[in-house]
This record gives sequence, structure tokens and C-alpha cells, in this order.
Amino acid sequence: KFIRAGTAYFALIGLGFMFVEITLMQMMSMFLGHPVYGLGVVLFSMILSCGIGSFLSETFPLKTRQQMTAWSLSLAIYIALIAVAVGPMMHVFIGEPFVVRLALCLGLIFPAGLLMGFAFPTGIKITEIKSDTLTPWFWGINGAFGVVASAFAMVISIGFGLPFTILAGALCYALLAIPAMALMGQSRK
Repeated sequence: KFIRAGTAYFALIGLGFMFVEITLMQMMSMFLGHPVYGLGVVLFSMILSCGIGSFLSETFPLKTRQQMTAWSLSLAIYIALIAVAVGPMMHVFIGEPFVVRLALCLGLIFPAGLLMGFAFPTGIKITEIKSDTLTPWFWGINGAFGVVASAFAMVISIGFGLPFTILAGALCYALLAIPAMALMGQSRK
């Protein structure tokens, strides 16, 4: 049970992160007017905000099932709101100067990255309570699913559209509460 729950947890954060990141790169490329801008802005803001979120996970750890569920659902809801907000935001602000559009992108992406930054270190802390020998396995699962998700995100985007892809990322983070609660129950035994 522990290995299944841990594998599911790290697979979901690998999938969810890449679904969100790839979609945001595509959306922001259109909004900022060039793929290089979308790539640079999204990578910069995601890496910075996820790093800060990871750092903050030490100061504000998710210790209870209620905290984990609230975090997971808050993140999923925020990502779903991005899916709904980006279209109207692009329509309203597309004619604004580049600096304004850049600030809007950063303001939209930063909270998502900050919350996503909690996922990996929190999962490692939870799983290491039960067994630190499985850490390389969980790390590998996360990486493997992240690689697969990058290609899968492109396929979903082409087949169903960008909003559907980012909603798939939101679903991954919403579902994260299930294996997280299982892991928290297992790690206390």
C-alpha cells in the first residue's frame, strides 16, 4: 500500500506540473507575442516560484490530512481558475504594452508555482518517515512521469485544446489528496 500510494503521489505531481507548465508556455507565448518570451517567462517564474514554495514548505509544513487536502484542492482550484481566466485576460489586455502583459503573466503564474513548490518536498518528508530507502524510486517516478507528461500535454493540447490540458493538471493536483492521505496514514504506523 505504501509503495502504491507513494508512486501515485509522485506520478501525479510529475504529470500535473508538466501539464500546467507546458500549457502556460503555450498560452503565454500567444499572449506575449513570441514563443521565446513564453518559454522564458514561464520557466523563470515557475522555477523561481516553485523554489520559493519548496523553501516555504519547511517553514509551513503540511502536517495534517486537513492541511494536505486544503492545499491540494486550493492548488487545483487556482489552476482551474487560470484555465478560465487566461482567455478573457488575453482578449482584454492583448493590446497593452509588453511590460503590462509581462506583469500579468508573472502575477498569474507565481501563485501557482508557489503552491506547486510544496508538493515534492512534502511528499519526500512524508515518505521518508516510513522508509527513506524508497526515496530514489519516488524521485525516479516523478521524473519519468514528468518526461512522459511533457509529450502527453502536447497531444492533449492538440486534440482537446489548452484549457483542457491545464484542467488535466488541476485534476492531478486535486487527486493528489488521495495518495497523500494514504501516505500520511501509513507513515504514522
